[in-house]
Amino acid sequence: MDGYLIYGAKCGEDMVELADLPANTTSYTVKGLKKGTSYKYQVKAYRMIDGKQVIVMTSKVIHSITESTTYANPTKVTLDTASLKLAVGKTKTVTGQVVLPKGKKLKEHTAVLRYESSNKEIATVNSKGKITAKAKGTCYVYAYAQNGVYKRIKVTVE
Repeated sequence: MDGYLIYGAKCGEDMVELADLPANTTSYTVKGLKKGTSYKYQVKAYRMIDGKQVIVMTSKVIHSITESTTYANPTKVTLDTASLKLAVGKTKTVTGQVVLPKGKKLKEHTAVLRYESSNKEIATVNSKGKITAKAKGTCYVYAYAQNGVYKRIKVTVE
């Protein structure tokens, strides 16, 4: 990578470029955020090719709320299983939950959990956590909270 473009905005608004950072940068802080307000962010990695920025990878859009007396961001995700073995064509639904700081609520403005397979040729997963075995092999299914914290399970298709 040659650098990263950071995009962000209040939820409900169009994202704008906030920063263009060198590749060796590992963090970025947005200043001037309002208490109890929801924001969304995305990072795009780029390489310089013939003098132009070419986007080579784009992160998921993550949503975060600034601290308030009522709401907080999830601190972790839990799943009801750590690994799963399925025969080709079989399905299994995993159940996940987000963990919040004590006494805080989740301000839902996106799905509480989003699911994704690391290899859709091996296994797919829908928005409800239903995993479908497609072909023999191993992959991971990730359950993401709105702010990007996640838990993964190993899926082996036999």
